[in-house]
Amino acid sequence: MDSAQKHAINLSVLKRYDNSITNIIESSSHVVVYSFEPSLQTWKKRGIEGTMFIFKRTKEPNTGFLVMNRLAPDNLIVYITSNMEIEITKDFVIYKTADDDVNGLWIYEAKDRERVGKLLQALQELVKRIIKNKYIYKNF
Repeated sequence: MDSAQKHAINLSVLKRYDNSITNIIESSSHVVVYSFEPSLQTWKKRGIEGTMFIFKRTKEPNTGFLVMNRLAPDNLIVYITSNMEIEITKDFVIYKTADDDVNGLWIYEAKDRERVGKLLQALQELVKRIIKNKYIYKNF
């Protein structure tokens, strides 16, 4: 199977979870999702691990990522918003949501962790700029 066929199959699978997904921007083959437990100051596995897809969609928010869970039928889908925080550490790509939930994406390949983390940060910064420009235009 060539890469175009693989891309088309993966895209059709993602569309089952969100029909507004139009393109896969990037992927990483092995990601494990952790949540931060503030009371214990530790990371805990969430029972979600598998291939991660960063995607573009027709609805707002226009980007996000999905971790296709190999362990259970529950996948993780996160839409990138202007009020998220994304940080790259030695072990994780950490994202904090508007609800103050802190989660970590452990990515098997260190070079993937850096690449995926930087892409998520760039997408989140783009969302911030778009929101700011909409505000400026609306109040002009």
